[in-house]
Amino acid sequence: MLQNKTCSIKEAAQLLDVTPSTLRYWEDLGLIHAERTKEGNYRQYSLRALFNASDVAFLRKMGVSIKMIEKSRSYSLTDMVGALDITKDAIEERIASLEVILKRLNHQRKLGAHALELFERGIAPAKPAAIRLAQYNPSSERQLKTLIGDMQRYAFFVRADDLDNPIEGCIDFAGSAPTFDKGEDRILLWERRKAVKEPLDFFEGAICCVGSGGEKGVMNVRDEVKKLFDLAEEQGRVPRYAIGHFLISAYWKGPKDYYRVWIACDSRPNDALSRDAR
Repeated sequence: MLQNKTCSIKEAAQLLDVTPSTLRYWEDLGLIHAERTKEGNYRQYSLRALFNASDVAFLRKMGVSIKMIEKSRSYSLTDMVGALDITKDAIEERIASLEVILKRLNHQRKLGAHALELFERGIAPAKPAAIRLAQYNPSSERQLKTLIGDMQRYAFFVRADDLDNPIEGCIDFAGSAPTFDKGEDRILLWERRKAVKEPLDFFEGAICCVGSGGEKGVMNVRDEVKKLFDLAEEQGRVPRYAIGHFLISAYWKGPKDYYRVWIACDSRPNDALSRDAR
């Protein structure tokens, strides 16, 4: 009959998805019990023993400590229900936390895939997804917290006639919380609502910068943005400025930061501007 069927420690470990050493440890603590064979003194687990071990395995997978499991052996049914309620609340908090992590992971994966796409196509017409770009203020606690919580809000602004001086900023997207408080002193470097009123066309591209700050980082941004400006000029356009925001980092052969960049160009091709100048 089923009640008389027993399992070896190896079989029990496989059924419970634990190691034989874990079962021995639980037995040493008195959490589970195994019968012994008359010949060889081998552990044998009855169905009831497996139920008990399964209960311990379930609690451990939920993150309940061994100490708490030992303590629960003296619980009444009321105590056990209360303990499970507490464990349930903790599990729900963990699930909520993991959902936040998963959302960020999916977002970063999407940004990484977008960076690959941008590098493959060079530059292409595209409207900026951002709505404003404010200069970064090191004394602004709000901006600092924003960037720590969402590095994709870190951005830069650079003029085509002043490539050596990119300006660091915090970028805002539709639906995102602004990176500054109302009334706070700020310098707006760019606003989409104003830009769309100007005779400008926008192109989208991507750059890869070495993960370093200071003068080397500035030079790297300058060189990479100039490549995009050159691509625009090859298409007969006159670049005016670029705004870029951080996408993702990679560390193959050293740290590298990838940025999505929007290039603002005169709406008329270079040859039309040249004819007007004549």
